[in-house]
Amino acid sequence: WTRSSDLDSHYFYQQRGPGRGLSPEDISTIDALVAERAEAKTVREYSRADAVWQTLTETHKVMVDDRNREWGLFSEMYVLASNSNFVPSDDVEVAVGSRLGVRNLAKMNRK
Repeated sequence: WTRSSDLDSHYFYQQRGPGRGLSPEDISTIDALVAERAEAKTVREYSRADAVWQTLTETHKVMVDDRNREWGLFSEMYVLASNSNFVPSDDVEVAVGSRLGVRNLAKMNRK
């Protein structure tokens, strides 16, 4: 099965957040996995899509937002409101973001 260039763009997801701690190689690997998952879902290979999703969540700590076609680290999927007066330290922001990501992942697994 060969994809056309039009379909290639269909599998593109935008990175959300700065990707703290990710090397360019990590980002490239994650981009490829996200595209592979999208392709598998498109051709209805759901077991392959689920296996890739599991790798993304467990190995790379990445969440995928299919609705907005974005992916990001658990710790970066949530941002403070622009009108917030609270300015947490980087380590607190990462810890809170990570917990929120784990919570969202648990909610997704309940479905």
